[in-house]
Amino acid sequence: MTLSELGDLGDFLGGIGVIVTLVYLALQIRQNTEQIRQNSSIVRASATASLAQANKETSLLVARDAETNSLFWTGLDTPDDLSKEDFRRFEAILSVFVQAFAQNYELHREGALTDETWTAQQRAFLWMVERPGFLRFWERWKGTWPAGAEELFEAAIERSAEPG
Repeated sequence: MTLSELGDLGDFLGGIGVIVTLVYLALQIRQNTEQIRQNSSIVRASATASLAQANKETSLLVARDAETNSLFWTGLDTPDDLSKEDFRRFEAILSVFVQAFAQNYELHREGALTDETWTAQQRAFLWMVERPGFLRFWERWKGTWPAGAEELFEAAIERSAEPG
């Protein structure tokens, strides 16, 4: 076998090595893509479960006793009927709801909450934004939330102020 023939054989074997390597890489990329897809599904499911738990806990905060329930609903609808101290308590309760909504916004932005779940959250929040007590709370506390959430809150308030 001549040196030229050995060189040709080396090129041929090298070509086969490249093809085997490319097939192996393609399989690895496919496995990695599937793993990422599965991890994304797990993250979305976890976020949805966390959201459900947070919604339950914030609702229980208001429903637990009649005094807190009355304070919350009076604060939303007729905040001027509350004493200064009670309005502060109302603000603390409302801030729990607002913080949960801001966290849900971040989860949605990161793709961890589905559009359907996010839309349901927005409807509930828009209902709250229309209440006089929320607007009073917002005037006092705007500027203290993450920028993206602030913009979302401001847009919701503007939408709620539109006629019709």
